[in-house]
Amino acid sequence: EAGVPNRQQAVTIICSVLRRLRTSAQRSEVCGWLIRQLGQSGSYQLRLLFAFTCRLLLRGESPAGCSRHFFKAQAFLQQLLSLAADPVPNVRLTLCFLLPAVKRTLRLPADASSLEQLHHAMVALRGDTDVDVRQAASAAEAELNSFEVLTDGAALRPSASEGERQGGGRGCGWVKEEG
Repeated sequence: EAGVPNRQQAVTIICSVLRRLRTSAQRSEVCGWLIRQLGQSGSYQLRLLFAFTCRLLLRGESPAGCSRHFFKAQAFLQQLLSLAADPVPNVRLTLCFLLPAVKRTLRLPADASSLEQLHHAMVALRGDTDVDVRQAASAAEAELNSFEVLTDGAALRPSASEGERQGGGRGCGWVKEEG
């Protein structure tokens, strides 16, 4: 597809501009548009673009990332997890690669229902009819099992390794109080 890099660049720009919008109403309008036009599109290519958009937003860094609170509040999380039931295997496959980043946005007890939705999506993907999706789901599950969901207000995960405690681990061993 010759248009895919152009579409990805356009989405990157939209996400960058999203950070600069002055009012929450403007941000909500743009987020709603992204979900309706990409995430709920009849075109699998646009749903793949939605997954790309979520990947950008989940990075959390400038110029296109957002906070985990924003990602969840704007309903990106629910729409992304709904892609587990997408009729196109490549869309489900792409979702598998995003699940660890999704889990990192969750905090208990506030996100218990989202954690359950993530679990249901994982079960569906592990039992997928497509072998590539099943393999990617198994790999994602191994990574999902390698870290725990943090609890709001927790200063440090009890299971953090010494490397993570000193900042050398893949995950974030130190967590600021979020209470």
